[in-house]
Amino acid sequence: MPGEIKGLGRDRALARRSDPITSHEAAEAATKEITRKQRQVLAYAYRRGSEGFTDLDLEKNFEDYSSTYRSRRSELTDLAMIRDSGSKMKPRARGRSYIIWRITPKGIAQHEKGAA
Repeated sequence: MPGEIKGLGRDRALARRSDPITSHEAAEAATKEITRKQRQVLAYAYRRGSEGFTDLDLEKNFEDYSSTYRSRRSELTDLAMIRDSGSKMKPRARGRSYIIWRITPKGIAQHEKGAA
């Protein structure tokens, strides 16, 4: 849908043409921020480093088996902060393979900026 990207809901925050410059500046700044749950997923990816993680690992870490954290990981993937490593793993008790996700340099920079 026009005006939307996965992860933030819009490609940019909106301000009316008639709004003062401060409203446009605030709208621009809002699109650069990531949500609290996205920061939590990014921090987890940072801790996992080059080992990476699967969505199963993510669910276990947050003790949440809904799609909440997987969706945040997907949003961070769309924002190029997490990437598909190209590797998969197949847990013994599961019948399918899971992608191993890793943090990207952009994700590392975002995490370190937020941790400072």
